[in-house]
Amino acid sequence: MKRFYSVANVYKGIGKLQKARPNSFIGGDVIVGFPGETDLLFKETKKNLENLKFTKLHVFPFSRRPGTEAYNYSDKVPERVWIYL
Repeated sequence: MKRFYSVANVYKGIGKLQKARPNSFIGGDVIVGFPGETDLLFKETKKNLENLKFTKLHVFPFSRRPGTEAYNYSDKVPERVWIYL
């Protein structure tokens, strides 16, 4: 999704926050079924989320939005793959 940070940046940032404020509330938004997402990528994301121990997650399916680059991506993940997550 052309994010300007890496998984390592997220671990580092959350680690600093938890060290400074051990009882902090850390939430995150997660898109599932993004075009091109493979089973391996999904499992890697799931493992990272479990390791990061977010307080709350908002998990939602990818939805096409006109005017975005992803709107025209052809490697869509079938709904049957992510609907039961």
